[in-house]
Amino acid sequence: MGAFVKQGTVLASLNERDARLRLQQAQAALQQANAAVRQAEVRLGLGPNGKFDASAIPEVRSAAAAYEAAASQARLADANARRYALLVETGDVARSVYDQYRSQAEQSTSQANNLKQQLDTAINVARQNNQAIQTAEGGAAGARHKSI
Repeated sequence: MGAFVKQGTVLASLNERDARLRLQQAQAALQQANAAVRQAEVRLGLGPNGKFDASAIPEVRSAAAAYEAAASQARLADANARRYALLVETGDVARSVYDQYRSQAEQSTSQANNLKQQLDTAINVARQNNQAIQTAEGGAAGARHKSI
């Protein structure tokens, strides 16, 4: 204290170890956050910075195709049931035949409704995965900021 010193004389020495450890932790967090982003993108079939489109997700496409096929079957079964209802009224067909077609139409409609719910679930899962990407990207941005 109070002593004269020459220019360039070391007055204090800081321990860099703590700063280096914090930097390494921040770099590891950044790598982890980047990996989380890539993992979430892969779940959705996206490349880096890919645009989200639920209809492009294989699970959603599959569920949509199954629903469309079931809805088509339900429409056909309903049309047949209506035709047979008219034939029952004219006496050309027994009531039991109509009942079979009506039951088939109800079953087809129920199946289409179930598949519609599965499609909605697949879309929601895809949206949640997209949200996970955005969350992971936010984590990566925070980790990048800390490592700077």
